[in-house]
Amino acid sequence: MKSIVLTTVLSVLVALNLNAQFKGSIQIAIEGGRKTYLQNGNHLTHKQLCEILRLNTESIKECNKSVNLDVTAGFFIIPGFLSLIAGVGCSGLSLIAYVSHHDDQAIIYAKCTGIALLSGPGLIIIGSKIAGHSQAHLKKSINNYNNTGITPRPEIITIGVGLTGDGVGLRLRF
Repeated sequence: MKSIVLTTVLSVLVALNLNAQFKGSIQIAIEGGRKTYLQNGNHLTHKQLCEILRLNTESIKECNKSVNLDVTAGFFIIPGFLSLIAGVGCSGLSLIAYVSHHDDQAIIYAKCTGIALLSGPGLIIIGSKIAGHSQAHLKKSINNYNNTGITPRPEIITIGVGLTGDGVGLRLRF
């Protein structure tokens, strides 16, 4: 009788542990013009989304590609915005030099303005294209996660048997 009760209790504990790993599929919603990710009605941050996607062996590769492309896009977008700001600043300096009758300086600032205002949007466009590819990989990762089911990270469950002062004892760790 004790073995039946013990087996039942252990089975319930293991089933509860495995059930706790299943969280449901991820939905992509557009709220207020921006993309949000939902799971069981809860909004997920990008970090939470990546942690959940890494639980599925099929989604890990696509999620990693998405993260790498996001970082690469940042290397283009941030300098692009800085270039635009520098271009606006050089434009102001060129105008001030022109009004002050320093034509040589005005020409130099105008050249800097042209370079900065042409390179900035170019870098931003390149970064945006890379970010678009990143989103495609993220969507593919989410589809893999939703279509293949959830394969939870293996949790370490240990069962220990030993002698105690009252007889045989069983220890379950998870």
